[in-house]
Amino acid sequence: MSEWKKISLERRRRDLKPRYQEQNINNSIQEDQNKSDILMRSSRNTQKYIQHLNETNKRGHEDSLPFFVNVPPIQGYFDLSVLADQKIHEVYRTYDQQSIEDLSDSQRYDFVTIIPYRGRYLHLNRTIESLVESANLTDKKICFLIIENSSEKTIDPKILQLPNVKYRHLKSNGKIFNKCICHNLGVAISNSDFVHFHDCDLIVPPNFYSTLFKEHENHNAIQCFTKRRVNYINESPSLRFFDGESIQSLISDDKNYRAGAAGAPGGSISLSRDLFLKCGGFDSHFFWAYSIEDKFFWRKVERFDPIKSLDDPAVELYHIWHPPGWGKNPYERFEQRIYQIFDSDRNWQNYINKSIELYQKSIEYLLKK
Repeated sequence: MSEWKKISLERRRRDLKPRYQEQNINNSIQEDQNKSDILMRSSRNTQKYIQHLNETNKRGHEDSLPFFVNVPPIQGYFDLSVLADQKIHEVYRTYDQQSIEDLSDSQRYDFVTIIPYRGRYLHLNRTIESLVESANLTDKKICFLIIENSSEKTIDPKILQLPNVKYRHLKSNGKIFNKCICHNLGVAISNSDFVHFHDCDLIVPPNFYSTLFKEHENHNAIQCFTKRRVNYINESPSLRFFDGESIQSLISDDKNYRAGAAGAPGGSISLSRDLFLKCGGFDSHFFWAYSIEDKFFWRKVERFDPIKSLDDPAVELYHIWHPPGWGKNPYERFEQRIYQIFDSDRNWQNYINKSIELYQKSIEYLLKK
């Protein structure tokens, strides 16, 4: 290419760059205006709720990091058990001076659904309502156990008036969310033979529990939706959902949602209590905030049992939109390396044994047994 052509192209790039920047700024302003218009058309309660979520999602709000164990770069073979032994003390320090009560021994449940929770009370309310509706179509006694992990309680007292809805509060002392400890604690204080972990923003259909129980007749581990993917309700219809529009009305128009990518390892998962304990539960010492705890846990499960999804009949779950929370574990690369080590380790049972030991110790610590 001749020199004058190079100069000409460079000038064109330089002249076009401000136009692209201006266009991006204009698009961003228009997007913000559209979101504002959508919210303004919502009820006052919904507007107040979204404002609450935006406040709780801000950096600096209950996102203090518990890490004090210095993790060196992980290269070559690395013994996860040694590191786990060190990092469990971060869990102990975070939840020191607390004691959580068991569920009443007089209440024996056929099944327990455990819902970890922080802040998203309208999402939780609508999710619980859909779960209760589905449970009422079965002859099983189902407990809905909410574990809130936050500094202050944000639970809506009205939802606790529904039958078989139970609640425990694990104070976070300003620390970032730990979904794993919520799951483990829920299993420890309940007494059913099967345990189900369900996100607080996933709406289920009426046939959810009946289909799940049928599959559990032959399978110990189940991904509780079809094709290992959930559907995502868009922002505007999600706000209408909070204002009272039914989920059936929303999903009747496929413009209101999109299908997620296949292969989701979490969201709604169910397994026998024996299998859960055999795996050593969730790894609260490694995974804080929104991380790959589900992916790691399912890899442990797959070492022992295949995982079935709810495909016959197909069970579709719907994730309700919410403002993005930062909540990321800054040890994301470290977490991925831990997963890779466990996935490729021929001696993986050694770490499982350590998981079992640390699960029991952490539960004894929290329940003061």
